[in-house]
Amino acid sequence: MTFSVRNLVFSNPTSDSGINFFWGSEENDASISMSFPLVGVEIREASVRGNLVFFPVRLTSGFGDRFWTSSSGSLLVQNVEISESPIVNYNDDWVDVTFVWDPGSSGGGAVRTDFQITPQQTLTIDADKLHEITLGQNTGDNSWYPEEEPPRTGGSSLEVIIDCDYDGNSMNKDTAIRFDGAMSQWMRWGLDNIGNKSLGSNSWWRNLNTYSDTVASTEKQNGRVDNSEQQALENHLRGSKSDLKSFLTNGLMVSPNSVFGTDPVDFGPMEVTIDFGASRAFNSDSISIRISSSYYVDDNSRQTLIEDFIRPGGYDFWERVDLSFTVSTGMLSGFGGVSSDNEEVEYTHRRWIVTEILTLEESDIQSDSDYRVEFVASNSLLFSPLISAVISVFALVIAIGIGMALTRNRTRVPSMIMVGVLGVLSLSIYWYGLPMPIVLGVVASSVLLVFPAAIISPKKESTEAKEIGRVRVKCPSCGKRNRVESDIRPLRIECKGCNSTLRIE
Repeated sequence: MTFSVRNLVFSNPTSDSGINFFWGSEENDASISMSFPLVGVEIREASVRGNLVFFPVRLTSGFGDRFWTSSSGSLLVQNVEISESPIVNYNDDWVDVTFVWDPGSSGGGAVRTDFQITPQQTLTIDADKLHEITLGQNTGDNSWYPEEEPPRTGGSSLEVIIDCDYDGNSMNKDTAIRFDGAMSQWMRWGLDNIGNKSLGSNSWWRNLNTYSDTVASTEKQNGRVDNSEQQALENHLRGSKSDLKSFLTNGLMVSPNSVFGTDPVDFGPMEVTIDFGASRAFNSDSISIRISSSYYVDDNSRQTLIEDFIRPGGYDFWERVDLSFTVSTGMLSGFGGVSSDNEEVEYTHRRWIVTEILTLEESDIQSDSDYRVEFVASNSLLFSPLISAVISVFALVIAIGIGMALTRNRTRVPSMIMVGVLGVLSLSIYWYGLPMPIVLGVVASSVLLVFPAAIISPKKESTEAKEIGRVRVKCPSCGKRNRVESDIRPLRIECKGCNSTLRIE
């Protein structure tokens, strides 16, 4: 806050002339108040498309779309909250948030809606409206439904979940790509407009125009994704691996080579399924695309498991990117060596005798992240989790046997401690997934080092030497039993009882 004074004139100034501002002192209370419009909430007339009802809510605020994206809002229809994500359209002055309601068996008639938005924890803004709904026909304002292809920007979340199985020769992958927000609206709108001649020349959805005859006219631009439209996209993506590559690259701004670890053209049999979740209506609810694929892995080659898969400029479309990656092997196949070129992206590698598992979990990946995780493909049984575990245990047993054989007349503690320490170390680096040459090297060291450990072990005291101190000789004169401390014969000792000399042959 700034106070300023202009054109101040003193008629008779003195030495203490001046201006004092008092703000919040004990004698002078201070306060400031201001009034400005925060947001205008208008529940507009409902729009009916067949058996779907769309309730548009317009938010007018100087904060633009930030007022909606930074707040939490919901709509209750007949006191039941709509769980699906709404459609969001905005410009510099307002945001239209359209909620989709499937009345099901409840029918139409008078329907009450209650809208609530909470821009901050202590402030809640409410609005309500009573609608008269007639199902089965298209009525109401359709301004919420874009006439042109909607933009993909506007805040979408992307989650990629990959589950792989490596058998030593081929990689089987089950990849799920889930997204919501503006990208979900773009995809739902595109499927609802198959065969639309007004599509732009650069629109990816023009690739589906050949399927226009498979979609009934009543199902086109009806505000929802019908089975025939979903089937058209699934057939298109299954029919050509190049079409799948084009959809991911140009549609979702995702690099397929980075997600799958290879070019989709190299796939063998492939299956593509699409799940629109609880609602097929035109909204921003989550969509899941599942791709099951397999491909051969060349022996002794470096195979990419996962790398940064968002294309340049892709973070303009994706507000948040999450990754969950898991790859496992059988008991007779393993990874020759796993490496990552970015320490900020951490993976977990474990061996469990019957399988080898590598997992990578990353949430909210940033646009400047650049990472790659790869492994050396080797069909050698020596690197498999089962065979390497058997070799390790067998080698440790041999080391123990050698140590016991070499220390029959020596102390066994040093050699057994050495074998035990190296055994624990071998099992630890085996379980933590270190490269197999290191594991086998430590195991081999336990066998080799047992020799010097046994040689430097001190000799045991002989049994005869232990028995020497236990021999006693009875004096024939006084009957005193005297301890014999030496094994030298003949030997003369003095009797402790009568001081006579005893001769032992």
